[in-house]
Amino acid sequence: MYSMENVAENTPRSSLRTVAWCLLLALGVACTREPVDKLIGEGQAALQAGEYRSAATSLRQATRNRPNSALLHYNLGMAELNSGRYRRAARAFERAAALTTDDATDALEGLARVHQLQGRWREARRVYEKAIEKAGRMPRHLAGMATCEIRTQNPEAALKLLSEALLQDINEPVALFNMGYLQQNAFDDKGAAAAYFRRFLVVAPEDERDRGERALQALGEVLPAASTRAEALIMQSRQASNGDEAISLAAQAVEEDPISADALWNLCGTLANRGADNDHVVRTYAQFARRFPADTRRNRIPARYHPVRVERALSSARTAANASRWGEAVTAYRQALTLDDRDPEAWLGLSRAAQHLPDLSTALEAATRAVSLQSGNSRAIYQLATVQHLLGRRAAARENFQRYIKMIPDGSHKESVIEWLNQMEQ
Repeated sequence: MYSMENVAENTPRSSLRTVAWCLLLALGVACTREPVDKLIGEGQAALQAGEYRSAATSLRQATRNRPNSALLHYNLGMAELNSGRYRRAARAFERAAALTTDDATDALEGLARVHQLQGRWREARRVYEKAIEKAGRMPRHLAGMATCEIRTQNPEAALKLLSEALLQDINEPVALFNMGYLQQNAFDDKGAAAAYFRRFLVVAPEDERDRGERALQALGEVLPAASTRAEALIMQSRQASNGDEAISLAAQAVEEDPISADALWNLCGTLANRGADNDHVVRTYAQFARRFPADTRRNRIPARYHPVRVERALSSARTAANASRWGEAVTAYRQALTLDDRDPEAWLGLSRAAQHLPDLSTALEAATRAVSLQSGNSRAIYQLATVQHLLGRRAAARENFQRYIKMIPDGSHKESVIEWLNQMEQ
């Protein structure tokens, strides 16, 4: 028997980017013309303010006038879910799922979440099975099913599902977190658990950061001796007479204990004092400042290495892009990436600027890198699909456009994406 307290449960991705704001556009109405439009507007405002019960009241009344709107029922379900009224949420999600005519599974994922919150794991698993029947074995659905298997004490089944999910998408955050948890608690493989938790911390998008603290805590549990080994490596790096050896030992300390501010700070100083490339030093100090924002040592970063250089480069790139000076923007984005090559927004900016030159090869490489660093970034996925479309890579473009639509069903690019998808089918 193993504890279940920290298993990551799948939350419908749309709940993290609530689509209520687009209800008026999706339904083709204006808030002031009819009573039902007023109700929708009130529901929209309440959802944005986090007043879920008030939102549910308005949206429930609106569904009586527009009973065939899947989107309206879905948002009612989200309001009821966040209000803790699970039976009502389930009914709304069931109705939304019945009204959904394409292969979108947001409503089914919402219904699965309702079952999960009530501890109805087998029911939740059946809902995920329906989602898979509808849209295929998508990584997030497999990860959701694995959560149910973990909760019902079926670690082997969970392992199989999570392995399949990660084989499709190595950056699926729920699968990474739960695989780490499973390796730690079910199979007592602390090394494997640490690898998955580390990967989660690297790739998890901002809307998954609520699990970040749990992953850091878990790393501390699975690597109880890591800090001791890291401290030994830090001391060895300081005593090493050879510069390359000192840098290697300092880097090993960071790998040994990735959550140690001391290890990363030591690496910064070792690089600076042992003659490392200036941009490498700046990039490492920038990582320290970003990873440990509350650590007062960031105020002691030497001026010549301060990460403000990264921000200045990015600011120059954005200014050039806004003025349509695409060549200048590409140069500035490249400069920023030499200082910090793990910034997905910088890679995304480089891709957009290169596309306008046009330099589609660079645009494709940069967009791919942005998605690999932040798999939940819908703007990066849209950019990648756009470049693939321009290059005539129809299958890859179709897959990523469909991925974008599933993530942001009523995003600002919805109409153009649907038009492109229809063209691809012809």
